[in-house]
Amino acid sequence: MATRGADLPKNVFCLETYSWYKGKDRTSVEPLLELLRRMGRCDYLHRDVATRSEFEYLLNDYLRNENKAYPILYLGFHGLDGPPRISFGNGEEINLDELADTIKGRCSNRVIFFGSCSIMNTHGKTLNYFVKKTKALAVCGYRKEVDWLQSAAFDTLILGTLQEVCFTEDGMDSFGQLLQERAKHLYKKTLDFRIVKSRQEDS
Repeated sequence: MATRGADLPKNVFCLETYSWYKGKDRTSVEPLLELLRRMGRCDYLHRDVATRSEFEYLLNDYLRNENKAYPILYLGFHGLDGPPRISFGNGEEINLDELADTIKGRCSNRVIFFGSCSIMNTHGKTLNYFVKKTKALAVCGYRKEVDWLQSAAFDTLILGTLQEVCFTEDGMDSFGQLLQERAKHLYKKTLDFRIVKSRQEDS
């Protein structure tokens, strides 16, 4: 996959839990994606996921060459730490090692964004291994349990800011710097955002 420059849209492929709060509301990250599309920033594909098997099927579908135009993988699920893992609506889970095995080298020049609590709350070696095994350009997300409204606002800023940078190692440095300039308190304190880049130390 060729490097995507700052002037090219980086479309988003989003897998999201079918229900954040057991079907009692209509909470979803899709309106964030629709806002970005209406602004002309990027396009997106959104899929609801209820089970681990659905997740793995849709993830494998995303990783096909036909989806090269969607270099941002946005995973909106409940997250758990100790060890970090995604929780599905039926009680099933997948941890980072299992997810890395599923992707295994097929995420070259793509960014994986966990819109989930606590997924990044682990040793840097674990995250560096995840990046190396998946061959992702970068992985990012939150170290702590986060407020839904605050994280939704920051998620929108993340996806919008990714449109402004090249998908290179230097571009990922610029991405982190721009986010801190625009919302330093959310980045550092409130949400404890973290980026781990390919072949570099995390920030």
